[in-house]
Amino acid sequence: ISFYEFYRYIPHNSVLWIWIQTGFFGFVSMFFVFGRAMALAGRKLRLLTDPDDVIAVVVGATFVLMYAIFAYVDIAWDPRGTVFLGFAFAICANFPSPEPGADRSPAIRVEDSSDITGHQAISDRTLTP
Repeated sequence: ISFYEFYRYIPHNSVLWIWIQTGFFGFVSMFFVFGRAMALAGRKLRLLTDPDDVIAVVVGATFVLMYAIFAYVDIAWDPRGTVFLGFAFAICANFPSPEPGADRSPAIRVEDSSDITGHQAISDRTLTP
């Protein structure tokens, strides 16, 4: 049926395979690591102000989420994928935050272009980085 010679011996659900190999505590630890990475990425996204930094953290978080979904339906724990997963974990957890006293303005600002009467048309708004 398949060209892969070990298809009968390796489960195609790598999340459950972790449970088989490591037991209940390893299974819970895996979910904790994935959940913690997503939580840290969410916290970083609220603090970051530079659009390039925001994109880097979003890419790291989406890779962690994508890998968790991929591991649920296929053989996912190969060396290349786990190295990229480690990089994504590092981006989510250790991406440098702005200094505590730094400007906390949002990454994308909407300039106020109201006229002398205070009215503002929607078409007059411009986005500036």
